Amino acid sequence: VRINQRFHEDICMWQSALTSTTVSNIQKDLLSQPLQLLSGVDILGNASSALGHMSKGVAA
Repeated sequence: VRINQRFHEDICMWQSALTSTTVSNIQKDLLSQPLQLLSGVDILGNASSALGHMSKGVAA
């Protein structure tokens, strides 16, 4: 699991606001990663089938 780095310029911030912002950012990162994984598998699947078709064409 990769958590992206984020910087906040406002030094004076309530601890509760900082905590909620941190939790929100972590949730966004965790929710986006499965979607990236699924799209990556789809792209890899298409690429491997394309290579399979190309190898059949070369063999023929």
